[in-house]
Amino acid sequence: MAEWQAECGASVTGTQGVLLSPNYPANYSNYHECIYSIQSQPGKGVQLRARTFNLAPGDQLKVYDGHNNSARLLGTFSQSEMLGRSLNSTSSALWLEFITDAENTSKGFELFYSSESKL
Repeated sequence: MAEWQAECGASVTGTQGVLLSPNYPANYSNYHECIYSIQSQPGKGVQLRARTFNLAPGDQLKVYDGHNNSARLLGTFSQSEMLGRSLNSTSSALWLEFITDAENTSKGFELFYSSESKL
């Protein structure tokens, strides 16, 4: 099955796909603020896993359990902190904010999302 690949500012729907940091696999730039919105089918949750996650110190990815940044914060991740983790929403949506500062840059991320039945 083909995967949908989404970059900065994307709003994606569907059962699975990939979110990429700006310029991936090249380094992202300084002073970026990117929003990603994932919407699965009603009654389904969203699972998010990092295939690649390499942020410079001071840069961060925030993941929220819902449709915007007023939803519950699932985590704030920098450097390689999201590798080996799996985040699961309690709703049918995830909202991600990727914020970079004025300092160093890095390769960024390749995140895989999939929808799953909620238990």
